[in-house]
Parts: sequence; structure tokens; C-alpha cells
Amino acid sequence: MVKVKLFGTLSLDTGVKEFDVDASNVKQIYAPLFEEIKRVNPNPPVSLKDLKDCIVAVNGVKTNRHADLHDGDVVYIMTAVAGG
Repeated sequence: MVKVKLFGTLSLDTGVKEFDVDASNVKQIYAPLFEEIKRVNPNPPVSLKDLKDCIVAVNGVKTNRHADLHDGDVVYIMTAVAGG
């Protein structure tokens, strides 16, 4: 089991802050996470593609969606920040 934590506007907009899921790589968390978001908010403000475009870190280290996961890992997901 891994813990998924959403940050920033992603957490505020979806209403989901944390989610536990069984997954062996980051790629496997997106579908169940999106289902949880739809459970909390039937008209989600984000799409599955939006989630896949987010920045991902595992145990505090930035990575990609192909990274392997192990029991007890913490996956952090946040939207990219743009500024001017």
C-alpha cells in the first residue's frame, strides 16, 4: 500500500488530500485516484490527463510515472506552477 498526497490547487480543487492505493509503479495510481476524485466530486475539475501531466515525487524525490513503488512509499502529486 502506498499513500498518495495531493498538493496545492489540485488538493483544493478536487477535495482530495490523501489517498491509499495498492500500486507497483506510479502509472498505476492514476485511474484509482481519478475514481476517488469523482467519488468526492462527481463533476471533477480535473481530467485523468490533467493528473498525468502533474509533477510527481516519491518519498520527496522528483520522478516520473514509470517509477517503481514499494509498500510504505509516499507519492506526492502537484500541478506545475507557472509565473510571469
